[in-house]
Amino acid sequence: MIIVGYVYNNNGMATWCFETAYALHEAGYNVMLVHSSTIKLPETLPFKTFVFDFVGNSEMKGLLKKIKTFFEIVSSSSNKFSFFIQNELAKLNIQPKAFFLNQSNLVSANIITPQYVCAWVYPFTLKRYITSSFTQMNIGVKSKVLALTTAIGFYRKDLNGFNNATHVLAITEAMHKQLLKKRIKSFLLPPCCEVATNNLNNEEIVANRKIRIVISTLDLESKRKNSIWLLQCLNKISTQTFEITLIGKTGNIINELIKNSPHTFYCSGQLNRNEALQQMKTADIFLFASLSDDWGYVIAEAMAKGLAVLVPNNHPFNFIVGTNDYCFELNNEDSFTNKLFQLVNASNLAKAKQYNSNRAETLFSRKQFAYNLKPLLVNL
Repeated sequence: MIIVGYVYNNNGMATWCFETAYALHEAGYNVMLVHSSTIKLPETLPFKTFVFDFVGNSEMKGLLKKIKTFFEIVSSSSNKFSFFIQNELAKLNIQPKAFFLNQSNLVSANIITPQYVCAWVYPFTLKRYITSSFTQMNIGVKSKVLALTTAIGFYRKDLNGFNNATHVLAITEAMHKQLLKKRIKSFLLPPCCEVATNNLNNEEIVANRKIRIVISTLDLESKRKNSIWLLQCLNKISTQTFEITLIGKTGNIINELIKNSPHTFYCSGQLNRNEALQQMKTADIFLFASLSDDWGYVIAEAMAKGLAVLVPNNHPFNFIVGTNDYCFELNNEDSFTNKLFQLVNASNLAKAKQYNSNRAETLFSRKQFAYNLKPLLVNL
């Protein structure tokens, strides 16, 4: 039995767990996904699932609770997730053969079962953790203090977890090489997603209609996701109009940009992952301008659906896309506009769709993920 976990929210790290479990199951392994009781799973899953919740100290209140929480944030300690799961499964006469974990503090030094943990932050330096954390926090002294302590804690937990893991799963080549230089046992394994065959959007020739663009993120007005900047750039384009689908929560700023735009908009609101992917399939181009992301599942998924993509020329987005042709300089309006106009040419658009579909199948498919894992699982 291979254990995959831990699903306790709905972000990209949860997606990693689901996709890893699917990939291992489809490769013929016996898989169990561990999740929190707060998570609503899809109605049907082809692999086993197991509910687990950490037991908190409800008796601690007030200042003592705040002090305890602070030390938990900055601590390098593991929460011993894999140790607890192994003990719980032993009661059911189940012996895990390996753990695939989506964050470092789930690794436990108390068991000998192989533990493979995914790394997310590049470069692996304290400075990077701090700058990334500040990008995601609101203004104010309290938020800055929280950002700093959280960054220090994440870095220390990762360092401790990486040292105790059997292997650290690096999501890009650059990350893999850096971790090896730091003498961390790294194994290159890009995250996977479902790649369907015949996924190219080969409907009517785009010359006969407006090109369809999609922008998707949970909160379209998030500072980090930078979608407002994207729309501001698009609104300055008047020589060609687009049909633009926005997937995610909008607000006053986005609504005002839509109101004053030369383009046609469709706002679908927040959708679950499957609904968002179905909506994306109808588009030609996926645009992404995030200031900072550990991976960017939505980019790989858009490529897997046969869309052209345009992303910042930053790690890991440039690795996902694999060519500068579909990367622009972050927050550089001229760079973005020039790359977009190159892309919307009919022949270039068809070429980009085919390239992305092929790259997704070659690098990010579940089948390729399982194949890449063979050296680690040879004895299971």
